[in-house]
Amino acid sequence: MDGLGGQYEEVRGGRFEDFIEKLRIIRDTSNFGINVVVRQETIAELPKILEFAVEHGARQLLFLPVSKSSGEVFLDTESLKSLQEWLKANRKHFPLAISVNASREIDVPMLPISDSAQSLGEHLHIDASGSLKETAFSPLGVRLETSELVEAIKLIRKEKYSEDLVWIRN
Repeated sequence: MDGLGGQYEEVRGGRFEDFIEKLRIIRDTSNFGINVVVRQETIAELPKILEFAVEHGARQLLFLPVSKSSGEVFLDTESLKSLQEWLKANRKHFPLAISVNASREIDVPMLPISDSAQSLGEHLHIDASGSLKETAFSPLGVRLETSELVEAIKLIRKEKYSEDLVWIRN
């Protein structure tokens, strides 16, 4: 998720209401978390994003600050500081996590770190194209239609490398 409402639509090119509908479906099927791409523009929206997550049944927010191809976080110093302060202030109120790259630049004690190399299978991921994946970083996934969601979850959990899974370019 790259923000709420118009900000999401501007970045993702899809309707925010469609994203909300997918959340309604998944929350009745499985526990889920929401990945939040953090940019300078989304820092001020963090309280509303947290409210949104709680309201729609998410179990965790994973913050993924925009990064350069080198992995270095691409936020200005003020935005990084604001994100760090917000995470520290809210980490005890709701399950929050940050990416490995962000953990190198943001110091928040006891905040879980999401490492693409160490998937624990705690959550499944539905990307902006509507593909269900084991993690946000997985190149394998199942393209979804709303009616296929439950079957796709079963497939992902049953067989990681089934011939029904397809390579998805991020």
